[in-house]
Amino acid sequence: MEIIYLKEFTVLAEIGSYSKAAKELHISQPVLSRHIQMLEKELEHPLFIRSTRRMELSPFGERFLLHAKKLTQNYDEAMKDMKKWEQKEANTISIGSSHMPHLYSITETVIGFRKEYPELRVRIIEKNLNELMADYEAGDLNLVTMAYGLHQKKPEHLITAGKGRLVCILPKDHILAGYRVLSVYHLEGRQLLLPADDTIFSRLFLYACHREGIQADIVSRGGFESNLRMLKSSMGIMIDDETVALSNRDPDTVIRPITPEIEYEYGLLYRESMSRNEKLFCEYVRSVFEK
Repeated sequence: MEIIYLKEFTVLAEIGSYSKAAKELHISQPVLSRHIQMLEKELEHPLFIRSTRRMELSPFGERFLLHAKKLTQNYDEAMKDMKKWEQKEANTISIGSSHMPHLYSITETVIGFRKEYPELRVRIIEKNLNELMADYEAGDLNLVTMAYGLHQKKPEHLITAGKGRLVCILPKDHILAGYRVLSVYHLEGRQLLLPADDTIFSRLFLYACHREGIQADIVSRGGFESNLRMLKSSMGIMIDDETVALSNRDPDTVIRPITPEIEYEYGLLYRESMSRNEKLFCEYVRSVFEK
């Protein structure tokens, strides 16, 4: 059942004249007549009594008019609501971020951006780096946080926000705690607690081990807190990001840099084709990090 036919029926029922209703609806009288006939055919009942000079609703038409008004009113309200939603979505920027948005400077960047552009909304979608890259390549997300090892070629459309490096975390009484800097060779044969395998940190550490010809004995790949509990139970040495380690410093542990340094760059990866508001966000990110 066409909603436009219902609207035309309600106007015709209120005006009571094909010619006047057609003029009100900005259509021809034959078109209006044909639409009403199609509606009556679908309903299998006449909507008007056509034997009098002035059109009158049939008993069925009077009953159906109540429903037609409700249906058209609900439709109009739905369209208004969807237009509001579309306007809201047009002012919404979606950013794909790793599960550690603070580490990629996204949290503070979004706060600063919203202060400058309070009329725009920012939606942060957290996923792992593999999922973010898949969404980016599929065109589902135009803005994603991404990280690359210093040995990797950086994409053209990357706004670099900063650098990070991996460190070693171990108990204060560990035999290696006396070293100010730990070589990757110190870690050979040691039980290691690594971040989850879908993070840049695990990838970089394993790449460094492979490059140096070291076999890593990995006993866990998990979150910082779970790995820390295992470390404090003498179940291994942790490898993690320096910023994460410093922000979760434990009095019973020490943090030691690793040599050769295992470093990475992180930032905002953007598509060449973006909305106006997405471009505004990129410009803001540049103004913050490319001073």
